[in-house]
Amino acid sequence: MRYTPDDASNEPEYPPYPDYPNYPDYPDYPDYGQTSGSAASARPGGTSTQSVSPTKAEAPPVQAGGSMATAILGVDSLVASDAALLANSQSRAYLGRTPRFWGRYFYAPGQINTAGRRDSHYSAAENAILRANKIRVLPIARQTTHVGRGGQARHDAVQNVAAIFEVFPAQYLSGVDPDVLVFLDVEQENPMAEDYYAAWSATIISEAARISNERVRFHPAVYGSQGDDETWSALKQAMENGAVCDGVWIARYYYNSAVPRPWSDKLTTPRVALSCPILSWQYWESPAHAPEELNFDTSLASPAHFDILIDRLVMPPAA
Repeated sequence: MRYTPDDASNEPEYPPYPDYPNYPDYPDYPDYGQTSGSAASARPGGTSTQSVSPTKAEAPPVQAGGSMATAILGVDSLVASDAALLANSQSRAYLGRTPRFWGRYFYAPGQINTAGRRDSHYSAAENAILRANKIRVLPIARQTTHVGRGGQARHDAVQNVAAIFEVFPAQYLSGVDPDVLVFLDVEQENPMAEDYYAAWSATIISEAARISNERVRFHPAVYGSQGDDETWSALKQAMENGAVCDGVWIARYYYNSAVPRPWSDKLTTPRVALSCPILSWQYWESPAHAPEELNFDTSLASPAHFDILIDRLVMPPAA
C-alpha cells in the first residue's frame, strides 16, 4: 500500500517503508541479486468487453520448493485498473501472467474519501477490463487513519457497504457472488483498536444483510503488516469477545523483486496467534516513486485457503 493523505488531518496512510524482515531465526534470507525481465510501460490500445462467466478457484498456489505455474496471483493498486497496469502486471518482471484478483479501494459512494473529496477509489468504469480478463475484485475498506478510534467504526462501515453496493448492486451479487470478503486496510503506523474492529465488523455484516434483504453476506477481514503485533493483538481480543474475522491478508516485503515466490508460512504468520485463516500474502510493494502504469503491489494466495479467497471475491458485472 502506498503513501497518500486521505484525511483532513493530513496524517499519512500509505507509508513508503516496507515491513522488512526482523526475525533472526529465519533461515531464508533475501536474494537481493535476482532480477527477471523488464516491464513494459506502453499503454495498449483498447480492451475487450465480451461477456464471460465468473470462474471459481481451480488450482492452489504451490508450497515452497514447487513450481509456480499453478500459483494464484493478484495485484492491488491505489490508481484505477487499466490496460497499462494490466499489461505490466503480466510481464516477466512482475507476475508473468494475468492476475486472478485485483485489490481496489472503497470508502463512500461517489469515490469519496475520508476527507470528503473524490479519490481514485473503485468505480464501475473499471468493470469491463477486469471482467474481460476474468479478474476478480478484492474490496479494501480504506479509512486507515480512523482504525484506532472505535467511535468512528460504525459510520465507516456503513459508508464502506454503500460504496461497494454502488458499483456491485445487491441484486447482482445475490445471483453471482453472494459471499464477499471486505478487507479493512490497517497500516503499521496506525494500529487497529479492538473496539474499532468489533464495531466495524459487526456493522459490515448487518448493513450488507439489511440492504440486500439477507441475500448478500459480507465477510469482514483484515489487511496488515506481519509485524504489527498491536493490530493482531486487538484482532485476537475482539474475536475472543465474539467479533467475526473471516480472513487475513498479510503484508511482508521480504524480496526485492515482484517475481512470484512460493508460499512461506514463516513470512506470513504473525507472532500473535490468530484463529482466522491467512488468505493471501502481499509479498512485494511498488516503489513510492513508480510511474502510474507501474503503481501496483503483488500478492500470492494461500495454498491452504485459496478457495476461500477466490470464491469470496467479486467478478465485476458486464457493462
